[in-house]
Amino acid sequence: MSPLVTVIIPCYNYAKYLHETLDSVLAQSLTNWECIIVDDGSTDNTKAVATEYVKKDSRFQYIYQENKGVSAARNNAIIKAKGKYIQFLDGDDLIEKEKLYLHTNILDNNQYVDIVYSPPTYFQTESSEILLDCNKMGIETLKETDNGLAILSYLIKYNKITTLAPLIRKKVSTQYFREDLNWHEDWEFWLRCCFSNCYYYYLDTENLILDSKAY
Repeated sequence: MSPLVTVIIPCYNYAKYLHETLDSVLAQSLTNWECIIVDDGSTDNTKAVATEYVKKDSRFQYIYQENKGVSAARNNAIIKAKGKYIQFLDGDDLIEKEKLYLHTNILDNNQYVDIVYSPPTYFQTESSEILLDCNKMGIETLKETDNGLAILSYLIKYNKITTLAPLIRKKVSTQYFREDLNWHEDWEFWLRCCFSNCYYYYLDTENLILDSKAY
């Protein structure tokens, strides 16, 4: 059996999108996963949606915390994660059914790789059928395979890795996210991974990751 993957989903008042996000986890061809949903003090029916899935499948877990921000929510789940690998997934985003399988295969067979990632496809939150052109949006995606220090120059100016694009080893996630940052906490996290000289592996497979943009 493949190593356990922990999918971490921070969620704040995203109940109307959460069904689709959790369905994309359920649809994974790789079945050895756990999914930790961290409700960051939502005031909508996030708890009801999450509880529905917990009752449906024991691989889902629901955690409630007072509102502390997305970094604290992710860190809370990292502490509780049992998986060898970690997948971050926001409550309004989607992953294609082969995402965990393909990325796990890279980490399983390349022990020197710490972070494997693929390019995201962006869509409008309120109209998921409309895919957005990254070039027109001015969004750049990192497409490099190398150790972190070599990649640093590509990341130092722009945040070129969306949060859900990679699958990472658990040991990488224990660097945790800075909870004092309100913006670009993921960028700062990837930069610290570079300074730790983590090895990044780019898998050029499109449409594994669907990242919502509220435009």
